[in-house]
Amino acid sequence: MNKKAFTLVELIGVIIIVSLVLMIVFPALNKLIHGNNVKKYENYYSMIESGAKLYAASKKDELGNSTQNGCTEFTLEDLINNDHLKEYNDKSTTCSLSSNKIRVKNTRGKINVYFKITCDDKTPSTPAVILGEEDVTNCIAYTKSETTTLYDSFRNLSGATFDNVGSTSYLTNNASNNHVYYSGQVWKMYAYNSMEETIKAASRDPLTTIPFSTVNSNNYGTSTVQRWLSTEVMANLKDHDKYLVMTEYDATRPANATSPPVSDPTKITRTKIALPTYFDVYKSRYAIYDANQRMWLQTEGPTATTVQIYSTSASLDTTLEANTFATVKASVTFAPELKVIRGDGSFNNPFIIQEDFMGKADDSLNTRSVGEYIYLVIGGNNQRYRINKINDEGSVRIVSHDSYDNLKFDDSFYDYSYSALKNSLENNIYNNLSSLNKNLVIEGTFCSEIINQAVLASDSAPFNSTCMDKTKERSHKIGLLKLGELFATGSANYRMWTMNPNAISDSDYSSTINIFANLGQVEAASISESNRAHAVMTLSPQTKIVSGEGTFASPYRIR
Repeated sequence: MNKKAFTLVELIGVIIIVSLVLMIVFPALNKLIHGNNVKKYENYYSMIESGAKLYAASKKDELGNSTQNGCTEFTLEDLINNDHLKEYNDKSTTCSLSSNKIRVKNTRGKINVYFKITCDDKTPSTPAVILGEEDVTNCIAYTKSETTTLYDSFRNLSGATFDNVGSTSYLTNNASNNHVYYSGQVWKMYAYNSMEETIKAASRDPLTTIPFSTVNSNNYGTSTVQRWLSTEVMANLKDHDKYLVMTEYDATRPANATSPPVSDPTKITRTKIALPTYFDVYKSRYAIYDANQRMWLQTEGPTATTVQIYSTSASLDTTLEANTFATVKASVTFAPELKVIRGDGSFNNPFIIQEDFMGKADDSLNTRSVGEYIYLVIGGNNQRYRINKINDEGSVRIVSHDSYDNLKFDDSFYDYSYSALKNSLENNIYNNLSSLNKNLVIEGTFCSEIINQAVLASDSAPFNSTCMDKTKERSHKIGLLKLGELFATGSANYRMWTMNPNAISDSDYSSTINIFANLGQVEAASISESNRAHAVMTLSPQTKIVSGEGTFASPYRIR
């Protein structure tokens, strides 16, 4: 039998072929092994993350709950010792925690876990794998910074001075950290009651401009202001049975500003919402007073047809006829034992009280509170608007925070539908909305009803956006506020157009329409004059929140 051995050339060829195969197979095999190892690392990371969430849930005193902020941190050994994780056990790889600790943060129910692990397969050909991220900010536990009552937060304000009148203590200096956020608005705390542990607060912004009374009476109990506050405003305050308590407001006129009134039982109103009294403002003017307005007080004036106002002169004995116009600031009393969950009391970071938290991503805008802020993108810039009303069908009426300048009405028929003012608002605001925002704007209803004494004196006087006479309602993509709407204030030192013509009766048209003038009064102005305007638009019921908190400092972004 003839056997033939490999020649040297053939042997070398075989070696070369095998080497080529190995050069191809080994990298692919290493890649496959490395890929399998990475899956091990990712599984281990997920196990740590799940274990961390379970362990953090047992530390609610530090983490807080779904309405709070908090933070807790611990080691890998803590998870292992408490049976939330098994030790990493793989002979061919290693994994270890490369951050200092595992940190779990709660932001009003949104839980984030922060840690890094470094894993390696012990071969020089593959680099170590790092998974996760480390949080380097301060870990502030809920119990260390936020478990305090609103009552204690206010009476212990740094730098605040108080004047005690019986069991009530009035804030007497210009403290900057007495702001509390409630129901979409910022309120300024001005007094606390040490026996009841309640707090009085006034709305930071004026809420509207209306006459005190349409029958020229200074009786608060039957006044236009009282009807407006107890209906329009109370209807928009969130869970007021939980957050507010009944309290007494004494409308008796004091003998002088420095002493409380000698109470007349017939002048005392027990309610959850009212106007600040003469004595309230005198004792705590820094918390209530605004130099660019004149505002109604609950205290009666020196005659039956006048009521007290607080004006730019800081005088408490200025009086107005009850059927003239001034701004309204509301006063409420917060219930005892309300917990502060975050905030430092400043305007940009007000105290947030339990469960009155802001909206979250993907919430419908129509589930939020009147007064909250949103951003509209106009001409490429973010501009603040406020929620003015949630309509029955779910659309959201909004009003611009800032005014638009130097606009003329300029229509001899006093009809907004054909005015230069409407064209200006459409051309400069609506047409410059970003395409995404413009798609959210729908036709809204605007009231062009003449506001005369007959309308104002009606028991059902409409101080919202609707008309008593439905034939006077118009639909537009952009319009103006009418007298008596929320945030129709005129509180700044300028004049602004309203939707309502000015007339004594339906047949009495002159060459004027209504404007809010400086200090919050209502005046007639020529249609050819230039004034400012606050734009009003209506957003679709499908409008959603993308981000933000609805505050002035952090308005909602919408889609």
